Amino acid sequence: MPETLSIAKGLLQRVEVASMYRIDDTYHYQEVCGVYGGVRQRWIIVYSQQAYERDLKTLNQRALKGSEAEQKAFVTLCHRAFACPEDVMRAWERFQGTLQYTNVHELKIRDNSLIMAIEVNQSRVSDLSA
Repeated sequence: MPETLSIAKGLLQRVEVASMYRIDDTYHYQEVCGVYGGVRQRWIIVYSQQAYERDLKTLNQRALKGSEAEQKAFVTLCHRAFACPEDVMRAWERFQGTLQYTNVHELKIRDNSLIMAIEVNQSRVSDLSA
């Protein structure tokens, strides 16, 4: 069954590796039953440590790439000129709504001849398994 089906996604979220049967050091499995298309079915879920590590590496790379893109967009935002602090806050709120990988620890607004700047401490995702 493809992992893209909602029923498969739900099963994968409920199954814990610790409760699966151990095949060897890197593989585990568990048998589950379900109904798909009105037909009762039996499925075997297989966990592979290598596949998990590969997926984790891909996820970390995607998070790093996303974080770098957000940082670049942030620098672009900081170089924009604003007429007033309210414009800065509106731009910040729109920008903040797009963030997926960046945590904002502190926000400061400076007035420098009607040019506002936003400063933020950005943290990168180095390992999502922690």
